[in-house]
Amino acid sequence: MLSDCHILVVEDEIITALELVTILTREGAIVIGPAQSVPEALRFVANNSIDCAILDIELIGGSSFAIADALADHRVPFLFVTGYDDGRIPPRHREKPAIAKPFAHNSILQAVDGLVSRCIG
Repeated sequence: MLSDCHILVVEDEIITALELVTILTREGAIVIGPAQSVPEALRFVANNSIDCAILDIELIGGSSFAIADALADHRVPFLFVTGYDDGRIPPRHREKPAIAKPFAHNSILQAVDGLVSRCIG
């Protein structure tokens, strides 16, 4: 389903990051990261070809909205995965998909499949 898709994972909780990596790699994705901080994620965005991204909102040292801005500038589709109310998402990114933690594996795969389909379809 996600064979050879390059997916950036931005998540600072190691257990959740590893779960996302496992879910995605089982479907054939090539995972970039996981990045745990804004500077690390911005380096990945600048230096890699990315088909889509999964962003936790709260990271070590700040929110992921600067990463979302960089991805939007590069026209890379992304979604948020968060334990917070999605009302924290700034208006410029409110149309992006948001999945609540804890999440079901199937909900992640469906959302990412939708992003990749829009990206390559």
